[in-house]
Amino acid sequence: TLRLFLEGFDKDTFTLRFDPQTRILHLEGHFDSDTWPREFVAVDGIDVNKIDEVTIQLARKRLAGQYKPLAKKGEMAIESFVELHPDGTQLGFGDFDSFEPWPSGSGAFISNPYHNLIYFVKKGKEESPTAMAWQVRGDTLRLWDTKNTAQEGDIPEYAVTKLHGAYLKVK
Repeated sequence: TLRLFLEGFDKDTFTLRFDPQTRILHLEGHFDSDTWPREFVAVDGIDVNKIDEVTIQLARKRLAGQYKPLAKKGEMAIESFVELHPDGTQLGFGDFDSFEPWPSGSGAFISNPYHNLIYFVKKGKEESPTAMAWQVRGDTLRLWDTKNTAQEGDIPEYAVTKLHGAYLKVK
């Protein structure tokens, strides 16, 4: 059990209680509305020994699945599928060996407006991955092409250029 303070709730304390039987983490305290989640399921299968990759691993797990490309305006639908796997491998998104999704705020450099960053990586060319912006809303994954706007030698900073594609997750 942990007692904690949440930003914006200056005078209230909250309690996190883990139930080992159900593996559910319960958040208890005074809330102004019922819209706050109060139960959280522990995520298994993430190798916490590689602490630098925990965010990437969780994002890979969130994005994993088979997707059907949505037709662009004025084009015919494509009857193929693309796949993102929780281990970071992919099929159908190009000649890449892996993908690294970075949620915005965790080292991503796409701003104005903020977007999540995803690197598509080819073995042997890890120093020059293809960077795209990504967003998931419901069952729809959107990818945008980007352009590196940083000065040469600086940390890459990307700007969104155009929609690369939209994909509907297959259930």
